[in-house]
Amino acid sequence: MAYFDEAGIKTQETKEQNNIRLEDNSTSNDIVDESLLRQKLKNLVQKEFFHQLEPVEVLEIVSDQNKNKFGKIIGRYVYSEHNQPLNDCRESGAFIPLQSNIIQMPLPGEVVIGFEFDGNRYYFSAINPTPADVNNLDELKGLSNTTGQEEYKTKFFEQSSYYADNSDNVKGRKDNREENTTKRRGGKNSSFDLGDTLIQGRHNNFVHLSSDQRKNPKSDSGNITIGAYRKNDKGSSIEITTREEILYPQKVIQLGEDMKFDTFGNTTKEPFIAEGFTEPSIFLNSDRIVLFAAGEEQGDIAIFANNNVHIKGKSVQIRNAEVVDVNSKQFVQNVENVYRITQDVKAGNVIILPEGVVEEGADKAQEYRKNINKLINKINSLIPAAIPGTRATPNPLWFKNIRDGIKDAREALEQNKLITSLKWLDFKKWKTYTIEELKEAWSPVPGMAEIISQLSNLQSLIEDVERVQEEYNVIKSDIENTRAILSAPKDYIAEIAYGSAVTFGGKEIVSLTDILNKYEDDGGKLSEVENGEELKERLQSVNQEIEQGVFDEATEERIFGDGDPNSSTTANSLVGKLKSDIQSGLYNGFMMQDLDLEIKLETETAKKDLTVMLSEASKQNQEIQEELKWTKIN
Repeated sequence: MAYFDEAGIKTQETKEQNNIRLEDNSTSNDIVDESLLRQKLKNLVQKEFFHQLEPVEVLEIVSDQNKNKFGKIIGRYVYSEHNQPLNDCRESGAFIPLQSNIIQMPLPGEVVIGFEFDGNRYYFSAINPTPADVNNLDELKGLSNTTGQEEYKTKFFEQSSYYADNSDNVKGRKDNREENTTKRRGGKNSSFDLGDTLIQGRHNNFVHLSSDQRKNPKSDSGNITIGAYRKNDKGSSIEITTREEILYPQKVIQLGEDMKFDTFGNTTKEPFIAEGFTEPSIFLNSDRIVLFAAGEEQGDIAIFANNNVHIKGKSVQIRNAEVVDVNSKQFVQNVENVYRITQDVKAGNVIILPEGVVEEGADKAQEYRKNINKLINKINSLIPAAIPGTRATPNPLWFKNIRDGIKDAREALEQNKLITSLKWLDFKKWKTYTIEELKEAWSPVPGMAEIISQLSNLQSLIEDVERVQEEYNVIKSDIENTRAILSAPKDYIAEIAYGSAVTFGGKEIVSLTDILNKYEDDGGKLSEVENGEELKERLQSVNQEIEQGVFDEATEERIFGDGDPNSSTTANSLVGKLKSDIQSGLYNGFMMQDLDLEIKLETETAKKDLTVMLSEASKQNQEIQEELKWTKIN
């Protein structure tokens, strides 16, 4: 606040000391003019000094920074409130920043300039006796409190907040051309020159408004550098210049030179010349730079140049939801893979397909065949292992294991759909293959030779897609209908052979006979099922024996056995032998035919999927070859 004192220069000085300071040359014999005499007389008689501005020590930051509390601090005037308790300072009111557009939050312990106006307290501009030390707290902290009492002390930031002083005093950009021309511009010791403006943050960040007059005196060369760094010199920066050479890192200079070489090391293009350009420039330097236009209607990003546009990276991806439109008088590609593709296409007998269709495809085809064989072998192994000491009774544990094995084998067939869909290929990378290479790689997959043979006539393959799809739908419908008819006898025989039911007698004989009759009525042919006709004849024979009736014990044992499912008499009876043959897999023909149909459907599905995918690849192949006609190969 505004105040009067009798020690106008330093606190704790006496009036006499101050007067001496004001009149320290009173014994001088120098000539004194009228103006100086008036001032000397005024100094001698003046006893008090008026101060409109006063230093304020920052005690704490107001934690609630919303709305009108934004930027507020609690402070203590160094002189007029010297040694005032912290709570009294809080009651006196907070200081608000003088400017609302540029605010640097002070730290507790720093000293700022304060004054009062219209009932409000204002502060601005931290006092720093050592400007080179950006976050300087040691010299002035505690200046307004000499009591030593804890409740009077400043709440220093190290003890009271999340703030940490990580600054190593970055102060604008450094121009070290005179020290080391190979290091270029950079580093953390600024070149702060005449006329410069520096906005310095506390966290190794800055905005430096300067010029190139240090190197080129009196030149019209305004520049701006914006930087943010870590302590280890790693950071981000933007340089904006008007009339000077941007001092690019050596890596940029080298990459620019490399732009003139093609893939084979031939000099064919213009390099990006990083050095020597002194016209207006902007240089962005960071580990990652992202440009994003978020507008829905006109969210464009435009890159225009009257001269060259240089793009170089490890991998350059260009994707678009709709169209990638390239218009040019000449389209030049210096790509090793495209060069080889062009030469191969000219030689003939090759087709361009996604890279890996042969190399990885050979392994995928073997996996495809292995999955089919796994199911066939698992079903062929359906021969029951009887419990030791018994006959014709399946082991329940074996039954569970064999069922689980069949389930796993069928699930493996689902993987075949992914294999034949070719979705595992990268359709951004292309390579030439011969027809024979493809046939050899994919030979384990049934029907592949037929499809691959059509690749020699790409247009025919593309036009055949619709026909192949229609034929597949017909075949799929027929197979599904046939499998539906097969399901009843297949499932019933499997239940007798591998189910948990022990009973197998006249009732089961009649049920199985009815199922076979229904199978034939629905269009099924027993002649196409292995041992299908024999099974029906045996059922009819046993039925005839049963229908004739049982007149004595010997006849009953001959047909059904003695009632003990584990006895030799039962096992050697007509019904016992039939059950034993069913359990031994003699009549697995229905199951095997169902498996054949399942594999056939898998094969047809694979042929259809491969035809579609290869057709799409062929379309892209034609587009690539069309582009190659207009490509100049260097």
